[in-house]
Order: sequence, then C-alpha cells, then structure tokens
Amino acid sequence: MSHRPRRAALAALALVALTAVPAVAADPTPDNVGIQRANLGLVQPATAPGLELGLWEVILPGWSAAPPHTHAGYQIIYVVQGVEGYHIHKGTVELHRKDGSVETYGPGDTFTFTEGEWLVESPGMEHEAWNETGDVLINLAASLFPANVPLSISVDFPSVAPTPPASPAP
Repeated sequence: MSHRPRRAALAALALVALTAVPAVAADPTPDNVGIQRANLGLVQPATAPGLELGLWEVILPGWSAAPPHTHAGYQIIYVVQGVEGYHIHKGTVELHRKDGSVETYGPGDTFTFTEGEWLVESPGMEHEAWNETGDVLINLAASLFPANVPLSISVDFPSVAPTPPASPAP
C-alpha cells in the first residue's frame, strides 16, 4: 500500500499555506446554512497567470449541508475530522481512501468519506456535500480557480442530502 497520493495531497496543501504570504483570515461568519469558511492562504502565482491558489478551512456543523453547486476550477477536499456525505449530479471525482485505494464516482453516485481521505473535484463538476453526523465536520479545501470568481456557484438540482434526524421531545 503506497501512501504517495496522500502525501502528495498534503504536500500541495502545505505548499499553498507556505506560499500564500500574507495569509488573510476571512470572516468565519457562517453562511445561510451554517457553514464556516476561513481563508488560510490565497495567492495569484506568477506561474499560473489569471488563477488563484487558495487554502480554506471549511467547518460544517452537525447535519448541515452545502446545496448543489459547482466550482470554476480544480479543488481538493481533505477531511480533517468527521464524516462527509457526497453526491454527484454531473461529472466525476476520484476519491482517495486511507488505505491508498482510489475510487471513481460519477453522476447519481452517493458516498461518504472520513478523516484522512480526500477527493479531487474538476471544474464544472456539479455536486453537493453534507455532514453525515451530528458532530462537527472539518475539511481543508485547496483550490486553483480563475481569479475573482465565486468559490461556489449554485446549480439547479434537487438536493439529495438526508434530512437531519428529529430532535427528541423534551
């Protein structure tokens, strides 16, 4: 079992953190579904004109969901803590498991991944993600997007994210 893919992803995340000077912390105020996103580093590399390389910490409270969306560039999602649910509406992803195996998923596929696992999202791939449990989910997201575009772009698909369990009666 080789851990080279995992090491490569971690090295890429570290490279973003080390080359993004100065690192600007974004306002971690939750968005309309409670997800917090903190900018850990953002740079416009001279070797990639017109692109921004970024590293983000993304915190999803228990049972929260990011509605169907896409991105204008490549993104690597690495789970630091928790269990992430994921559904693909259009396109494919490669999921890298802790044991070194790689799984490919496409339209209509739903799966989960957890601490130490990561996936690669390609530009235009339409998907949604959610916190599979009542505990906090923490991700690192490394992105290579065209400069000055939104991090996420909403798409018109009905969500397949599970409904949070009902709270017990007092």
